[in-house]
Amino acid sequence: MITVGKQIVGGREIDKKAPRFDYLRCIYCGLCSDVCPARAIRMEKSFTIEYAFEVALLPLSTDPRVGAILAFAFIFLVSLSVYLISGLLSPKGEHTDKAFDPFTGGTPQTTHLERYYIPGLFSFVLFFLITEIAVFLILLRPALYVLLLVLITLAALMVEGIELLRRLR
Repeated sequence: MITVGKQIVGGREIDKKAPRFDYLRCIYCGLCSDVCPARAIRMEKSFTIEYAFEVALLPLSTDPRVGAILAFAFIFLVSLSVYLISGLLSPKGEHTDKAFDPFTGGTPQTTHLERYYIPGLFSFVLFFLITEIAVFLILLRPALYVLLLVLITLAALMVEGIELLRRLR
């Protein structure tokens, strides 16, 4: 019996009790349907068991590592689907040598070099990883992980600040 409020009986206020039925512990023996005064519980062969799915998941939900693994798998699948969809939507075709000609003068380059701004690329990768780690750790929720996330973020910002000061000098 659980307390669901107050009621007045004989001029005194007492706790109003209500029965509690735990579906997850039910073994479907039918004894409760025999003793229920309101006949609110029916045990029929055609009755659908609504909580069978939750009963099947009960052993999985007791281990906190399962949630971490499921969160990692979910993030991985979302990232993978984004890359697959972007690959399917990207333009296809072949580039001719004319596409590599500079826009001024029309003289073809002797070598084709990929140029990346390394500090900018480093910043992008760093903050992308911090975001992925943040999402993963927020799903885990213990205070130690949140503190670890704050320390990682501060370290990354400190590295970026030092790099920015070097570039300004």
